[in-house]
Amino acid sequence: MDINKYKIFVTGGHGMLGKSLCERLHASEAQVIAPSKKELNLLDYANVLSFLKKHKPNFIFHLAAKVGSIQNNIENPIEFLVDNTTINNNVILAAQKMKIKNLINISSACIYPLTKKSLSEEDLLTGKLEPNKEGYAIAKISAVLLCNIISQKKLFNYKSIAPCNLYGPNDHFSDDSAHFIPAIIKKIHLAKINQQPHVYIWGDGQSKRESLYIEDLVDFLEIALMNCKKLPNLINVGSSVDFSIYDYYLTIAKIIGYQGEFLFDKTKPNGTRKRLLNSNKALQFKWKPKTSLAEGIKKTYAFFLHQLTKEPHK
Repeated sequence: MDINKYKIFVTGGHGMLGKSLCERLHASEAQVIAPSKKELNLLDYANVLSFLKKHKPNFIFHLAAKVGSIQNNIENPIEFLVDNTTINNNVILAAQKMKIKNLINISSACIYPLTKKSLSEEDLLTGKLEPNKEGYAIAKISAVLLCNIISQKKLFNYKSIAPCNLYGPNDHFSDDSAHFIPAIIKKIHLAKINQQPHVYIWGDGQSKRESLYIEDLVDFLEIALMNCKKLPNLINVGSSVDFSIYDYYLTIAKIIGYQGEFLFDKTKPNGTRKRLLNSNKALQFKWKPKTSLAEGIKKTYAFFLHQLTKEPHK
């Protein structure tokens, strides 16, 4: 089936991943339906079902989620659990009711337990989750399991993809919702502009993080679109390399041109010490990430600067 024969419903189509994916799908001449939050309330099952009845997509990329920083997750764990569970159930169950055969559910690396080893898909449900993101993680796990159960019926191919930390253009840089790379970019940029002599790093800076440039994940999503039936029920997609938080600060500071000192605020949480994905199954689909950390951060910082010129009040 050619990609231009697909009519694709993308939830979360106005987020970082959603915008990149929709741009790629449009370029491939697929029909794309990506409603905004105002156009479709995913927290309302009746609205979701009515929308699917009206537009009749034959493929769904489910990207939408309530996301936020570590601090945001710590302060609002119930919202992250309940809202995300509701959104996931509404989208997936409405798709099943409408007999939409193919659905790709975007999960998260936080579904896996705290461990020092490289995490494979078989590690799901084998240990303790990160306490700071437990509500969000449980909601994501529930969606993976729901897709697995539905896919036991031969009519449906509902598969889940667990990416590592994503970053790139169209990311969020606001203080309450930014993930760690955009948060560091904004912090160091402001430190340079305000000539601050030092920048504080939460914790000891030694926790390690794996990250993937957004376009590299979109490359895999194109492959997933054409091979949905062949995908395992859950598949990891990561860069297969991790760096310490301190290394991220050093790399970003070099790109931005900040020459101040880094200090460690050990009263703040370190977060998970290590979460590196085993992405061997993704590599078997003739995919591999193309973008180095430095190259990806340069592009992300360029987007950040462009946003500042558009919105000078920031």
